[in-house]
Amino acid sequence: MPGDVTIMPWSRVKFDEQGQNQFADPVLLQYVGGKFVTIFPEQAKVAEAIWPMP
Repeated sequence: MPGDVTIMPWSRVKFDEQGQNQFADPVLLQYVGGKFVTIFPEQAKVAEAIWPMP
């Protein structure tokens, strides 16, 4: 399955013997202004990371 048809920013989907997608990328969220925003990976981020958090 190509990554651009999935909800997550994966390059593709391929499951191993344990049922894990071998090509899954982590997605990092940060709680800003009362909502969660994606800060990583680059192709999915909607905001820059605020570090350190106030």
